[in-house]
Amino acid sequence: MVRITVTHSANSSRHYTQWLKVWANGKEVASFTYSADQLPEGPTFVKEIKTKIAEDTEIKAEASCNIHGSKGPQAVKIIAR
Repeated sequence: MVRITVTHSANSSRHYTQWLKVWANGKEVASFTYSADQLPEGPTFVKEIKTKIAEDTEIKAEASCNIHGSKGPQAVKIIAR
């Protein structure tokens, strides 16, 4: 289970998180799209993604604001044992 936390200071019909994407070793494993009519759960929200990890894996996540865009992806390396 991979837990992604997104924090955005505003989530209103005019200013909101527009999308969230998650990749495992470069392959997209989850994508969430929001709109003025379908906002995220709050200014800070969590998405849990189930993905099988059998080897060392880089998890990368990126979210984008409808006004300011994205600051770029964040990544973490998971070491399989």
